Amino acid sequence: MGMFPDIVNEDAKNLRIIIPDSRRDTMTPSATVCPRLNDALNDFYETPEAKERVEQSSFERQFLGIVTGRPDDFNTNDPSDMVNIFASLFDCLSSHVCSTVPSEPKNVPLGLGTYGPLFKRVEEEGLFWMNNVYGTSEEIRKLAYGPLIRDVLDDLSIPERRLSVYLGHDTGPANSLADTLQLTWMDSGNVCAKTWPPFTTTMVMELYSDNQARFIYNGRVASVEAIEECRGKSLCNYESLYEYLETVVPNEFECKGIPEIEHGNFLA
Repeated sequence: MGMFPDIVNEDAKNLRIIIPDSRRDTMTPSATVCPRLNDALNDFYETPEAKERVEQSSFERQFLGIVTGRPDDFNTNDPSDMVNIFASLFDCLSSHVCSTVPSEPKNVPLGLGTYGPLFKRVEEEGLFWMNNVYGTSEEIRKLAYGPLIRDVLDDLSIPERRLSVYLGHDTGPANSLADTLQLTWMDSGNVCAKTWPPFTTTMVMELYSDNQARFIYNGRVASVEAIEECRGKSLCNYESLYEYLETVVPNEFECKGIPEIEHGNFLA
């Protein structure tokens, strides 16, 4: 059972395990769950913001095409191609040099060492096109993060539930909550979602008896900057937090659009 092999020795009735289903899973943004997400992303790809971002990385992409031996793949100005270019390359590079990955030798192409400026640019662009692109508009944020937020709110509505654990990946669920709430580390002022979630990333939401909530992201207290009354504070009123999260949850029409009616489906 993955990281918890001893779990097989537990009484099954004490465990409620939800197995991920790619067609229904909300842990990461999914156009299968919310079909209109693709339409919203395609609209963003046509914006000046997206095209300007692509233009800013043109020099790096030319060099990356040469050193990776894939000049044709990197010679594109289509914003929709950027996630495959940067996120895939970052994942490959970081996994290859990771001490826990059995990959030898640890050499990488010229200029792509993990402490070099080019690697940093790959990480920045990969983070944007893989994760932060979902926070570029209220519509995209709702379609990308809303389904998970709905599950979290449903979880919170069960009074007898004392602990819930979500296990995910670097694309969710931590980023979905961090970006939605604009969580910001109080000790540095840095926005949590602007840093690629490292291995063993942990986000904790603590709920207190005095109706306050606190977020701890990778061991550091983070303020909820998305809610005015919570900005710059370690604690946030739980009711205000809940009400704000409700606004991010899409309804069925927002998520799936107008259903197509086929011939013969009309009732007399």
